[in-house]
Amino acid sequence: ITGGRRAGYGDGGGILNNGTLVINHCTIVDNSTEGFSGGGVANEERATLTIKNSLIKGNSAFGSGGVWNGGTLTMEDCVVEDNTCSYSGGGIGSNRDMTLKNCTIRNNRSTYRTDSGGGVFMSGTATMSNCTVQGNSAATDGGGITTRGHLLLIRCTVANNTAAYGGGIYSGRYNAYLIFYCRVQGNTPDQIQGPYMADETCQVGDIPGMASVAFGGIPDGVSPQPRKTSGEADVTAVESDLKNAESSLFTAVKNALSADLGGLTGDVSAGLSGMNATLYDAFAYEDVPLADASGKGELVVEFTASWPQNARYYAALAEYEEAAARTKATREVASLAVKGYVIPERGVQFEIKPGQPLPDGVTPPDFYEEGEGLMTWRNVIADNGPFDHNRQIGAVTFRAASIRAEARTAAAASGGSGCSTSAASPLALLFGAPLALLPRRKRGN
Repeated sequence: ITGGRRAGYGDGGGILNNGTLVINHCTIVDNSTEGFSGGGVANEERATLTIKNSLIKGNSAFGSGGVWNGGTLTMEDCVVEDNTCSYSGGGIGSNRDMTLKNCTIRNNRSTYRTDSGGGVFMSGTATMSNCTVQGNSAATDGGGITTRGHLLLIRCTVANNTAAYGGGIYSGRYNAYLIFYCRVQGNTPDQIQGPYMADETCQVGDIPGMASVAFGGIPDGVSPQPRKTSGEADVTAVESDLKNAESSLFTAVKNALSADLGGLTGDVSAGLSGMNATLYDAFAYEDVPLADASGKGELVVEFTASWPQNARYYAALAEYEEAAARTKATREVASLAVKGYVIPERGVQFEIKPGQPLPDGVTPPDFYEEGEGLMTWRNVIADNGPFDHNRQIGAVTFRAASIRAEARTAAAASGGSGCSTSAASPLALLFGAPLALLPRRKRGN
């Protein structure tokens, strides 16, 4: 099926299904729709579509270049490649029920700057098993996959995809998903952004950071140094917030810990009512010059932390707020203020769970102890963005608080001890620790 062109606002450049349809051993190539979704195939609401042993290639649409699903979709032993769209899945887009088995989704593109998903975009329910999502690209989120629903990945490979963020998989702030026996590696600029739950069978990333903090987006030869901020008013407020279960910061840490521990074995209380959250340290990096001094530059901050079972470390960043005081004559801001600390979305570069061995040939950072969990993730400080406390163009200042959070098991919580039996290791997220130079990333000294 080739050369289909659907004008106007209709779906399905090559095939439009409104009932029950099985496609087997077909080639669907070079079709398009100008209006909306499914350049190759569109499966409408309440329709059922099964595609087996087929090639879907070189199709285009405004949304979902290769296949669009608004009903129930099953695909087995298919190749979806070289399709393009503006948004919602260069290869496949779905907002209902979708099952993909033994499929290859490669070299697809989503070009619009929202709801991207270069390979796959889904906002309903989806299960993908034994699939490869490789070489796809997105203008914004989810080079390989963007999920805004309930996604289960089993024995899948998500590799060598690119996006502005969430190079491999993007799930937003509130859409956790499950991955088992999966490999998520080689994606740019990060492997995963957003909450997810993975077990010890998964491989996320290739190499951990070798230092607790590293920087990108700065000129050659620049080595940012931290200034300790413990005891300052905004940091004292963080300590108070971590003791207050009703505070927004405590809630953010609790939600992050709940998502992070969701894939661990053991009886962790669902509500994390026994969570202990404490401030470990606080630092500011001030007046850090950017390589791009145009006002559109970004400071990429890479953190690496390790932890024992049932614990995590988080880097909370202070949001900038203009102080109310201004002079009437100049209307210039008289001083800066900290609005509060938040846990920003992070782009995970590397992760192993507690008890999971390091990949063969990987050298861990010095602070890592065998048997701990280990993660490298990235945050971005945009010039004059919400976390930049230096309002001059071409340089940024950011303030960070390192928070240790630990969940008690249900048994420990019911026993009233208030403590976990997990042995706590020294904090790996040491903003002031000496930093080493790694390829392609500039690090402070």
